[in-house]
Amino acid sequence: MTTPALAGALADVETLFNGFASPAETGCERCFAPAETAYLRTPYTRLPADLLSRFVYKVPDHAAVVRRLPPQCARAMADGTLDRVGWGAHGLSRVDWRAWPAAQAAAVEAFVLAWWQDVLTTPDPPYLVEDVFETCASILGAMAPLLDRWQAHPVADAHLMGTARSLL
Repeated sequence: MTTPALAGALADVETLFNGFASPAETGCERCFAPAETAYLRTPYTRLPADLLSRFVYKVPDHAAVVRRLPPQCARAMADGTLDRVGWGAHGLSRVDWRAWPAAQAAAVEAFVLAWWQDVLTTPDPPYLVEDVFETCASILGAMAPLLDRWQAHPVADAHLMGTARSLL
């Protein structure tokens, strides 16, 4: 179950990025088989979950690759099926997504903030709150928007205490 804000942000990401492909992508044959790289050139095709994670974390400085991933990646982040968050540079943290068309950049930012807000009010989120915070802060390049949204709420307060304990 997600908040209406997160559901809306996911729908916007799906609409604005769906069908995007990187037709000229050749990939690194040391890291990816030609059949794996072919997914990046093929619009409207879902990547296998393990391949999605590899592309998100292994080839994140290729802006065209990163623009291919948001619909599936955002959904996987929100539902907890992305292999990992909170360690390694997420693809969106290594490209200048703010230079993308305004609607796409706004959708990325709205998703990150809505995901963060959703995690704060979810008693048992699929990832550790501190890992989500790290991922969101690295994508946004700032912590202030996340800290501004960490409002007093019983579940958010419990997450804050758990995060503080993990730092001790």
